[in-house]
Formats: sequence, C-alpha cells, structure tokens
Amino acid sequence: MVELAKEFLASVFEDQEADVSDRLDATALTRKFEAKRIMPQSVHVTRRSELDRKEAWRAYDLSQRQQKIILATLDHPPKGWDSDLLSDDYLPPPGNEWPPSDRGPDGKLILFRPKERG
Repeated sequence: MVELAKEFLASVFEDQEADVSDRLDATALTRKFEAKRIMPQSVHVTRRSELDRKEAWRAYDLSQRQQKIILATLDHPPKGWDSDLLSDDYLPPPGNEWPPSDRGPDGKLILFRPKERG
C-alpha cells in the first residue's frame, strides 16, 4: 500500500499538465515519508566539560592578571602580557574546581549572595 502511494505521488509530481501546487504538495508528501526519523539528542545544560573548565580558568586568570597590572602601573598592560595564558599549552589548576564566579551552577548571575551564618 505504501509503495502504491509513493508511486502515485511520483506520478503526480512528474505530470507536466498537473497544477503546480498539486505537484509541490505531492513532492512534500513524498519527502515526508522518505525522511529518516531522527530523535534529537538530549543535551545536559548543567554538565560542563573539561574544555569549558579550562576556558573558564583561562578567562579568570586573564582578568586577574590584567587587574593586577593595571592597579600596579595605573596604565594599560604592555604588549604580550597575556601570551602564556593564550597559548595552546595553557593548563588550568589540577583538580575539578572551577574558578570563582559571580554565576551559579545554572549559569545565572548571582546578585545577592546568601549571608553566612556563624
């Protein structure tokens, strides 16, 4: 039955005297049945990779060093001040720790930190 339907739709598409909208509809229906059904991959937003961790540490180290240079010299950092941090052989600190951040685990900005109870 399915093959007969496909053959009919193909004949409608190939018919030069048929209405253009009918031919396009036949093509769309044929494509719908020919297309593979692929399930979208589920992505875990909360899971961060080691590459993300490395880039987070790199950004943190860059900002910290830039801040220290500016405060010490009251001027812009000199040329090449960040070459070791931007190189391909940059390694974050060992372990699984992430750099201090003003964002929570969900990536949202933390505006008010909870008060520490002592």
